[in-house]
Amino acid sequence: MRFLSVPFAAAALIGSLAAGPARALDDAAAAHVVQFSNQQMAATAAHLSTVSSPETTRADGSWNTVSNTNEVAWTQGFFPGSNWYLYDLTGDAQAKGRAEQWTRALEGQTRATPTTRTCC
Repeated sequence: MRFLSVPFAAAALIGSLAAGPARALDDAAAAHVVQFSNQQMAATAAHLSTVSSPETTRADGSWNTVSNTNEVAWTQGFFPGSNWYLYDLTGDAQAKGRAEQWTRALEGQTRATPTTRTCC
């Protein structure tokens, strides 16, 4: 058993030394990431109606969606939440508009009771 762990430890050490140092994003790179995210969120919104939210991505890049009235699902808030973050970072009125539209679509969830809402 000891002999098996030595090659694995050596491989891990070599792998960690071969990997380059971690680099933080500079301001320009961070701005690019935020801009790209905003473009992707706008493209996603253009292909959806506010009655559903993205849940998972299919292999072809399209979305599996979940109804915003589904009281058992739990992922519907991610899309409006991501748009609120983008609005906060960019001040983009379109990001705010998307956030407001999909947040309003979740209004019915505020009346869910503990017996109809499941959670962790």
